[in-house]
Amino acid sequence: MSYQNKNFYFEQFGQAIEEDARVYRFIKARLDDALRLAIKRVKWNYKTAIPMYFPTQNIMSLLLPLAMVNDNQVDIALVTEKTQSGSYLGHTILPLDWAYSNARLVCRPDRDWLIAQNIVQDEPEEE
Repeated sequence: MSYQNKNFYFEQFGQAIEEDARVYRFIKARLDDALRLAIKRVKWNYKTAIPMYFPTQNIMSLLLPLAMVNDNQVDIALVTEKTQSGSYLGHTILPLDWAYSNARLVCRPDRDWLIAQNIVQDEPEEE
């Protein structure tokens, strides 16, 4: 799919979700549940939050695991940054292969959720 076709598809998909209140509430509730579980996991083991550094912007972020479909399997990673008030703000979501390639290991992480062998990469796009 071309960039324009993908952009159009995602715009249409977003509009369809916004128009269906039941689906919107379901997705929001599932995202809230996945975030609560991720925060609990970090409280249980601080190494669950994997550091990621952006040298071009001199920003340190933390990757948090989000299990959207099944609580026992991480599907995506939430990128969070510490704000000036001391709280954390999640601003983007990455697929696991992107999260793995962008992670900068400041400390050795436990083999908890970002494991190279478990990441299924998408097929390369044809142009």
